[in-house]
Amino acid sequence: MTRQDLRDSWARRQESLRKGFYRFSRNPVSVVGLVVVALVALVAVFGPSIAPYPQHARAYVNFGDAKQPPNRKYLFGTDIIGRDILSRLLFAVRPAVLTGVLVQATVVPIGTVLGMIGGYFPGTWISTLIMRAADVFVSVPALILALAVCAVLQPTFTNSMIAVSIASWPWYGRLVYGMTSSLRNEYFVKAAELAGASKARILFREILPNVVSPLLTKVTLDIPYVIMLSASLSYVGLGEQPPIPSLGNMVSDGVKYIPDQWWIVVAPALAIVVIVLGFNLLGDGLRDMLAMEDS
Repeated sequence: MTRQDLRDSWARRQESLRKGFYRFSRNPVSVVGLVVVALVALVAVFGPSIAPYPQHARAYVNFGDAKQPPNRKYLFGTDIIGRDILSRLLFAVRPAVLTGVLVQATVVPIGTVLGMIGGYFPGTWISTLIMRAADVFVSVPALILALAVCAVLQPTFTNSMIAVSIASWPWYGRLVYGMTSSLRNEYFVKAAELAGASKARILFREILPNVVSPLLTKVTLDIPYVIMLSASLSYVGLGEQPPIPSLGNMVSDGVKYIPDQWWIVVAPALAIVVIVLGFNLLGDGLRDMLAMEDS
């Protein structure tokens, strides 16, 4: 490929990205999702630094300020032992977002590689092994599987991410398996085979670029699902352990005191709703944008 061909290819890609971003920006719902996700990311990065009472995110007790409703000193109120809910919430957003990102960064490469191998070599023992293993994991509800793994392991933040990862990878493997099974019979793949390209080159240079768009959409839509799954584990005491705050254990602590101290549960519950809604809106916008680009 000449330099002119490379420049032309880069120019076409820039033009495609520009058109895609224009279509995305014309969808106000998607823009709202992008803004929400950007704000959540900023809170995850800088939240602990801007928390008004960072000491409340650790072992801290102040019964003199306990059970205070939202006021000027404590904007989101305090819990039953006097800890500022806003400060704890700002600390809790980081592990929630970190769980979503790290789990996806782990399961997407694993599921993609296994799915491509299984789809490109159908009928072989390795394809059968990969897909039967995926079927076994998919047959068990993700939450039940994650609870079982966490029950075996020690309840920690790291182990909860491992449990969620184990429950999530088969869905990517099955998705990529189906797309690879279809793409392996396309002319560009057959041309690469006739040209003597290696199997690795065909998988990663010919097939992988054609499955990136659906994967990107699924990743964006699955991040809130992973965050919800992680929060569910924390809710039942199998995630972050007190006094470290997490969205799940904050909700678990707060439901015991409603309706009298409603503010204890409302703030972390609303945080979960906002995070999930933001990523879902962003994912829907990316899906529509990529669907228009492929059509």
